Amino acid sequence: MKKSLWLLTGAAIFLGACVNSGSGELAQVSVASRGSDVEIWDFIAESDAAAEVGLDIEVISIDGDGVQTNTATAEGEVDANAFQNIGYMDTFNENSDNKLVPIATTYREPMGVYSDQYTDIDQVADGDLVGISTNSASQARELAVLAGAGLITLADDFNPNSGTIDDIADNPLNLEFIEVDELQLARSLPDLNLAVIGNTIALESGLNVTKDAIFVEELDENANGTINVIATAAGNEDDENIQKLSDLYHSEEVQDFITEEFDGTKLEVQVPIEEV
Repeated sequence: MKKSLWLLTGAAIFLGACVNSGSGELAQVSVASRGSDVEIWDFIAESDAAAEVGLDIEVISIDGDGVQTNTATAEGEVDANAFQNIGYMDTFNENSDNKLVPIATTYREPMGVYSDQYTDIDQVADGDLVGISTNSASQARELAVLAGAGLITLADDFNPNSGTIDDIADNPLNLEFIEVDELQLARSLPDLNLAVIGNTIALESGLNVTKDAIFVEELDENANGTINVIATAAGNEDDENIQKLSDLYHSEEVQDFITEEFDGTKLEVQVPIEEV
């Protein structure tokens, strides 16, 4: 396993390259991820199971936004990525000439509303500053979380994958929405009254959605857009080495690690990709 900090500017990594090991040739596969998910893929890459199925997995830690990572994956600079949900990926595909396809589901994780000032969602006051993401897919989900908390009402035609603050139909507390790079939301809490933060990003900042959030998103099992996936460039989805990533992720050993390491905040979804 070779772990690197990747700025999305390096040379292309080609699927199918092989390296020698004590037990024979291993096919090299690169997987880009970020935050707490890097720990998962490091664990997978270092496992005996990866070598047993013939893979040498290079885990690439993302230092940049998801759009850059998706672009690099779609253009073949990295073989697969594992950091996003279906809604995020669909939004990327709508705005990109090069497409991604999901090859496996991984997990769901709830978003949370966090505050340095309040301990309960009912304490939110008139005119409070609310941090939300600049990313359209994340922002849509964050707004739905705020609606679920009873702070706002969304328009009847609100799109859960691309809705924006313009789709707020009622804002009884006159909340002021501050758009922040999603990677900076947790760090911005001292300057805000509250913020909606995705679990992976929250974990990077030492926040646990089940313990620290003042409101936790209620996950809808029928909402496919919130399911996280392993994605690859269109045309690579049938590659046998890419497909092996799914079985490795869903192994009992890996799932036990995820449950223990992340305190049950990442909920396994093992649904055939054709059904989502």
